[in-house]
Amino acid sequence: VRIGVNGRLDTFQAAILLAKFEIFEDEVKQRNEVAARYQAGLEGVVECPYVAPERTSVWAQYTIRTKARDKLAEHLKKEGIPTAIYYPKPLHQQLAFADRPYSETSLPVAEQMALEVLSLPMSPYLKVEDRQRVITQVQAFYSLC
Repeated sequence: VRIGVNGRLDTFQAAILLAKFEIFEDEVKQRNEVAARYQAGLEGVVECPYVAPERTSVWAQYTIRTKARDKLAEHLKKEGIPTAIYYPKPLHQQLAFADRPYSETSLPVAEQMALEVLSLPMSPYLKVEDRQRVITQVQAFYSLC
């Protein structure tokens, strides 16, 4: 409901973060392997994220885009595969920005994306068979459509 930032770390969180730095590069590499497998298995089935060749991503999420988002999420849930919709409402429609000079429909691309994006499981520790299961179930959903 309000704009804010919490950038404080307590001592315990800082200790964990310092330890994570030691494996950071390996985790990023593993996340990129998961993303590459998703890309290979889902390209042409759903709209996959794009990262320019001269750029990298740490893949905090792997978010696809599909007009059948809610039905796909329901199918994956029935198969025991978790998904998430991290931003169900565009920023300009959130209460914290109510005093800004936007109309309900002033950012149509953001509004459309909010209806179509779905994040799939993403972790550097996601097993090969779990990655394949996600891909297989997304493909299975579209083969039924």
